[in-house]
Amino acid sequence: MSEVEAPSRPPPDLARLHQTSSPTVPTKLTSDDTSQNQSSKTPGVLRRQLREQGYIHIPKLLPPHLLLAAQATSKYLVSRTRTGTFWPYVRTVPKQYPPWPELNLKAPNPDLNIWGVQHLLHPNLTSLRDVYAEIYFSEEVIGVVRELLGEPDDTTTESSGQDRAAVSDEDLVMELFNLLCSPTKSHDFELAWHRDDVRPDVSPDIEEHELRTKTPGGRQLHAQYNIALFDDESLIVIPGSHRRVRTQQESDATPYQTGLESEIVVKLQPGDAVFYDSNILHRGVYKGIDEKNELGRMTLHGSVGLKGYGDERSRQVLQHGVGTWIEKEEAKFSNVQDEGKKRRAETMRQALIDMALFPELEVVERLVELSD
Repeated sequence: MSEVEAPSRPPPDLARLHQTSSPTVPTKLTSDDTSQNQSSKTPGVLRRQLREQGYIHIPKLLPPHLLLAAQATSKYLVSRTRTGTFWPYVRTVPKQYPPWPELNLKAPNPDLNIWGVQHLLHPNLTSLRDVYAEIYFSEEVIGVVRELLGEPDDTTTESSGQDRAAVSDEDLVMELFNLLCSPTKSHDFELAWHRDDVRPDVSPDIEEHELRTKTPGGRQLHAQYNIALFDDESLIVIPGSHRRVRTQQESDATPYQTGLESEIVVKLQPGDAVFYDSNILHRGVYKGIDEKNELGRMTLHGSVGLKGYGDERSRQVLQHGVGTWIEKEEAKFSNVQDEGKKRRAETMRQALIDMALFPELEVVERLVELSD
């Protein structure tokens, strides 16, 4: 593929952003209102909410130093990518599902219009990748994931308040990390009602079977999320639809129909996150912008998987092409500053490599664990 050209203006300096003495970039939340922060939740509460509703809204997930770094980096990346000469992996209007065509950077298409930038953890993004790795593997994000992917019995330790059902970093699989953005040329774009991994044309019996298979014993096998970098009202969901077949109204609905019973618009402010089961009924509404005068939405869109379930997750993840570069030597997260976070990143990267190369081995390992 074409090499990424050197940025004409460098992205944020992560070392500076992490300095507690910085007079302009705070390194922790300063709001006195922590009642809805994920760290103040009783163990198991987030997991129960996700199981029952199919989504959870967490205000102020990203602390200011990570939010500011992500905003600056993403504005730069989106602006350069829209030229068609900088980064080849994008989501193009009007195509909803992968695979999207890889751009020819030497012959840019003047009609190019994107609604997403793919592969934020690709090594060819160099220093921009370092910023996104700090967020993807951060305790703010992974701490929530560990709880959501825990055992469904919600067992907790009463004396310490620790969540015994939560998983560890060694149980997690790196999956996808992308950036969703507004289409330009004032071109509005919408995603049809869908579940990410269940076709809309299946019978109710097959739909029910598929949904049960993807949450064995009520266990969540993945944590998918959107983290808004700017105000975002693009995601529309139907709470509770992730564990049941569609109602008659939902089955009869046209692809872009509005006003379905129980549908809600998820409203996010900068730094907010919504974690959701990707098989909840949902759609997206992308308002087109005039890129010369409007910023539009920029939202980090990621997922993390549970190790041992590659047979269920591999197709959904690998169709995006992440398996073509993740095992390369330069894909190691050597620039992650914190040693604990670096170990986490490499453990999760290796789990993705194993899933990409040996999905059947994961199944055998899981069966062995269950027999012990």
